[in-house]
Amino acid sequence: MERWKLTPVLALSALLAAAIAPDLFKQASPVDIPEADAAALSGLSARVSELAVFTTDPVSPVSTAPTTPTDELRISASLDQSSLLRGAGEDHFLVVSFQAPETEVEARQPVHMALVVDTSGSMAGAGKIDFARQATQALVSKLGPEDSFSLVTFDDNAQVHIGAQPVTDPDGFYSTIAALAPGGGTNIAPGLALGLQQLNTIERPGVKRAVLVSDGLSTESRDHLAAMSASQLESGTTVSAIGLGADFDDHLLLAMSGAGGGTYSYVDQAEQLSALFDEELKTLGSVSSRGVTLEVSLGAGVEVLDVYGYEQYNGEIVGGGYRAFIGDMYAGEVRKVVARVRVPDGALGVREVADVTVSYSGAEKDSARVSVERAINVTITDDASLASASVDSGVGALAAQAFAGDVSLDGNTWWRTGNREAMRSTFAEGVAALKVLEGRYQLPEVTARREALEVSAAEFESLVVGSQYGKQRMIDSAFHNTNDCY
Repeated sequence: MERWKLTPVLALSALLAAAIAPDLFKQASPVDIPEADAAALSGLSARVSELAVFTTDPVSPVSTAPTTPTDELRISASLDQSSLLRGAGEDHFLVVSFQAPETEVEARQPVHMALVVDTSGSMAGAGKIDFARQATQALVSKLGPEDSFSLVTFDDNAQVHIGAQPVTDPDGFYSTIAALAPGGGTNIAPGLALGLQQLNTIERPGVKRAVLVSDGLSTESRDHLAAMSASQLESGTTVSAIGLGADFDDHLLLAMSGAGGGTYSYVDQAEQLSALFDEELKTLGSVSSRGVTLEVSLGAGVEVLDVYGYEQYNGEIVGGGYRAFIGDMYAGEVRKVVARVRVPDGALGVREVADVTVSYSGAEKDSARVSVERAINVTITDDASLASASVDSGVGALAAQAFAGDVSLDGNTWWRTGNREAMRSTFAEGVAALKVLEGRYQLPEVTARREALEVSAAEFESLVVGSQYGKQRMIDSAFHNTNDCY
């Protein structure tokens, strides 16, 4: 959630909403591409993407730049090649990675949690409301007087059942929780607003988090709800989202958690909810780096083409660079921001690509702000072998992760809306593009992602739109593909 479960950055309109335009794949590849695949690749659209944080993936953190001591946030920054062939005109990938220190603490930090629970009519099915009650009671039992808890529900309307208060007498909450009953529609915004309002009343030290649990689809604007989730980030309040069952709006919850700097999770069995609450509490209690921000200033003539991700609320591309609000990071957590850039390669010699500045505070709320800078340079050369040998395969693997996640979610979305033609086209273009990346980076990870995408394409082709299994498979596929990237 790990960031994923989700976390983010970054990671929110369409998760990893980034496509790699055909000119990205200009480098010659030893892999033979069939005409059909080449045609699909040439038709790949240059979809605009936003920002993402990639966390807890199998790729080792980029390490071409120095890192900070082990008791501080470790930061590295790198381009996918340290030497570029003059006149090649290729696009490249820039990765900034963050790893929070593995802080050992005798006791977790105080946690101030607002639980915002969907009590719409659909929660009556499959025992979901029963498990929600049980999981909430179990969560409260793990909180203490140094913590705060509030409970808000929403259906057609929103209601505060337990106002924000220290958990000095958890038994006093249980009867209120046990009385929760389902009925009505799914009106998320008032519930989220009340949850954030409860957290804003708390002035004691600790970590603030609103946790939204929903099993349904909302008619409200995704942009509006994501913006609401992001509205309290600068004051230290984050938002997590948990999808329950198979009918919730995964893209909406991804958008909210990504924009809100929290985690995203889903459970297909309601009885799993208690374990998820436990993990959320453990994560919150181990925050070691607060309010992490990233600013990238590009060198003369360097152009940012895409910053991979799924939402615009955490960051933005600005003139001469891009920036992002990463949020709080818990002990040992890893995140990465991946951008596609174009570097002028017409003249030999060393060229400045970017200056990277990362700012953050330590675990304590009033700790001093720290700022760390990294410089990224490349050498323009006429030596093709030198340029080829300087390829950073770790960055290449991250690029493939981002692209595969994007294709998977786009394909899932087209399947859900019943547009099979668009679904087929999306998967075909994605497979063709990954074949080119296989040739460029020569990595088994890229091959595995291409093969997995081919399997997904075949499976979704056979699924019946609207079927319960199809919905579950869509959510499961989207979650695991994007979890690889975050």
